[in-house]
Amino acid sequence: SNRLLFRTFGLLTVLVTLSTVFIGSYVCAGELDEPGPYSAGWREFEFDDQMFGQGLLFGRIYYPATANGKDQIADTSGGPYPLVGFQHGWLGRPANYDHLCLHMASWGYVVVSTGTESGIFIDIEQYARDTRSILHWAEGESNDLNSWLAGMLLDGSNWSVIGHSAGGGTLSAIIGIEPRIETIIGLQAAEYAAGRPNMRAFEGNVFMIAGSVDRIVPPATVYAWTELAGNARRNVFWNVTGMGHGGCTDNQ
Repeated sequence: SNRLLFRTFGLLTVLVTLSTVFIGSYVCAGELDEPGPYSAGWREFEFDDQMFGQGLLFGRIYYPATANGKDQIADTSGGPYPLVGFQHGWLGRPANYDHLCLHMASWGYVVVSTGTESGIFIDIEQYARDTRSILHWAEGESNDLNSWLAGMLLDGSNWSVIGHSAGGGTLSAIIGIEPRIETIIGLQAAEYAAGRPNMRAFEGNVFMIAGSVDRIVPPATVYAWTELAGNARRNVFWNVTGMGHGGCTDNQ
């Protein structure tokens, strides 16, 4: 594995560059911190998990669309697209990351953002199970000809999951229960001691992004995840100059 330290001002550029290289979507020429070639739509979703028995699950889904905005028609012209999971931080919710997730959708990704575990007390293992269920649900919807999501996703492909703060720590839990996750991207990923063995065993791609002025999850905490990921195919660390803990959220 190679460990690299980059300092950059473009978090969006980092994320889209990573997903372009390691998720494999088609990307047109252009600056990656600008909107991509697709319009980006989003919808609220809610379903009763029948596969893993997680109960009522909900969140937001972002996707290439025929026009920008809520509940727009999905654009299948450039599909099928890679599926990406997104996990919010402590006291967060999907709406806090609309700008980031819509940006990824504009570059040709379908992003499912988990809406559960938004209270004061987060059950990390439950959070990981919820995201796993949501990823499988989305793929099932893509395979359902009667669904608005029909034909949008690469069937049977490996997945990537992005997590911020506590959602970043949850990455270490979900890789222990879902073998199809090939790439994880931690945004100021918090410590989660129980996930350390999973990170040591993980053989996919690990990317950890810290904020140089983050006082809640400082760069040293984020870098510790890369220290654990010795078996990863790719193991890369970025420290974004001048970014605090909320740097990936809409209010920054």
